[in-house]
Amino acid sequence: NAIADNNLATALLARGAGVEALPHILRAAQLRPEDEEMAYNAGNVLASLRRDDEARAWFERAIGLNPRFALARTNLGALLIRQGRFGEAIAQLETAASLAPDNAVTRLNLAVALARAGRTGAAAARLDEAIQLSPDSLEMRTKAVQAFWTMGLRERALRELEWVRGVNGHLADELAKWMDSQKKVH
Repeated sequence: NAIADNNLATALLARGAGVEALPHILRAAQLRPEDEEMAYNAGNVLASLRRDDEARAWFERAIGLNPRFALARTNLGALLIRQGRFGEAIAQLETAASLAPDNAVTRLNLAVALARAGRTGAAAARLDEAIQLSPDSLEMRTKAVQAFWTMGLRERALRELEWVRGVNGHLADELAKWMDSQKKVH
């Protein structure tokens, strides 16, 4: 049953068991080749295993089946960032952001792609949007510290670090150590 295989695969992936999820999601996607969700889930499982070319094909298949599938575009964008294909990532993520304007993760990934493409000003603006969409998220603020620091926007990074410190002092200390180690690298 394709639905049972899909559900099992997504549950296994959520537990970090991508290897175990793979045969289930591939079977489900093959049984239901016109189902964009199953193609998307196959892409997620393969991406978790760093089988990037196969994952990309499945994300593209999901998008081909449903061009308005914002999450597939977001995850394809993240995969393209990992591959160093920043222009393609930006295109996918900008489309995803227009389709799902309230998705903070899409804005965060877009900020990363823009920063890696050398477009710091646009990256900082997208990062600000991500924070505004998810202002109470410790994970978002933690990623903002790292992104602002990496972009060379030290004051912004320090401001976000103070927000993190107010919520989780230990995490803020770990981030401060990371920031210090990055100074030595650059």
